[in-house]
Amino acid sequence: MSQIDTIIKSGIPSTLPSPAVIDGSVPHAPKRNIESLTKSEIKLAIRNALRYFPQEWHDVLSKEFLEELHMYGRIYMHRFRPQYAMHARPISTYGAKSHQAASI
Repeated sequence: MSQIDTIIKSGIPSTLPSPAVIDGSVPHAPKRNIESLTKSEIKLAIRNALRYFPQEWHDVLSKEFLEELHMYGRIYMHRFRPQYAMHARPISTYGAKSHQAASI
């Protein structure tokens, strides 16, 4: 198994990665206008993003995700962007309990 395969299968890191900035070398979706969102919808978007991360990271990440939402119109989670080349890989590369889950 390659080092990249091991990294992919490891999932969310056990320590909070350093902050990252948007990668200008790749195209991104245009900024979405969030002015139509209510405060409760913005809170919901942030809560939905935080559910994947340990509670002790929420204070830091909630502020970061809110800033991304205001700057880009969406939550990118730049801090967690993979540092390896992104391309299609064999489904067996991804850690999953079932083949169907890996295909998602």
